[in-house]
This record gives sequence, C-alpha cells and structure tokens, in this order.
Amino acid sequence: RELKMTIELEKVYRRILFTEAKKRYAGWTMDGHLEVVGLEAVRGDWAPIVQDVQERVLGAILRDADPRRAREELETTLEALRRRQVDWRKLVIWKALTRRIEDYKAMTPHVAAARMLMEKGHRIPVGYKVGYVVLMGKGALYKRIAPYPYIPEEQIDMEYYIKKQVLPAVERILSVTG
Repeated sequence: RELKMTIELEKVYRRILFTEAKKRYAGWTMDGHLEVVGLEAVRGDWAPIVQDVQERVLGAILRDADPRRAREELETTLEALRRRQVDWRKLVIWKALTRRIEDYKAMTPHVAAARMLMEKGHRIPVGYKVGYVVLMGKGALYKRIAPYPYIPEEQIDMEYYIKKQVLPAVERILSVTG
C-alpha cells in the first residue's frame, strides 16, 4: 500500500531453488510437479542427457529433500557416460540457424554441421534445427563434430559431455545446496 503497487500471487512452491543468476530457478509446485525456469533442463541448445540429469538432481533436492541422492544421480550419469552406456541420441545438441549459412561470419559447431549436411545434398533453410555431436580429437570444437544423422557412435567424446555439458549444469544446482 505504501508503494501504491498491486502485487498478485502467481505461484506457491513447496520448495524452490534459486541459482546465482536471475530468472534461473526451479521449484516443486504444490500440485507435485517440477517447474524449471531458465536452466539447461528447459533450454533447447543443451544435450538431452543434461536435461535428464538436471531434472533428476532437481527432483532429488526439491521433491525428496535429499541432496545425497542428487549427488548419486550425477555420479550414475557420469559413470554411464564413461562406460559409453548412454544412447547417443541423448548426446545430440540441437541449434537453429538464425540466418543463411553464407551469412555466418564465425564458424560454430552448428554452422559446421549444417555445411557438412549441405555437402551431402541436404537443403538447409533459415530456421532449420541442426543436430550434432562432439567427437574425440584435438582442435577447435567446430572441427570435431558430426552432424545428425551421420554420427559415428564410437568416436563421440564422452569427456566433452562430462566436462562441458553435464558438470556445469549440475554444479550450478549443487553449488547452491552445498
């Protein structure tokens, strides 16, 4: 009243977890489901394995109030990646082309994947979602990718997915919980 503002209650959560960045949080709703805002679990430019493990970790923390189980979920995923027991489709990163291929100045993984597809005769219009995986090797990331559906499963760089995809996404959550 003092500020002459109207505030409306939008949602009530049983538990909520805020990360270090604004508009990035997750909450367990009163009706019993996980709601994620701004985290990798709802962003389309991360591999599905990241979304899966992040949702399991968030469920353990928010639904079950069990940070120990959250860590076990992470460890199980890391072990599966190291043993190559993850369906390769969970590792495909999808990113849309926002302009024509020839208009990109920087070479990024999704642009490189699109160019590879074009060389194989695919038509790649603006807005096309390009899928790719990261392969083992050295050098720039865009030189170490294979486009979907031409993916040599045995060459996928599992350490890349561990260090650059899974750990950063889950550490964002676990660092908040201690």
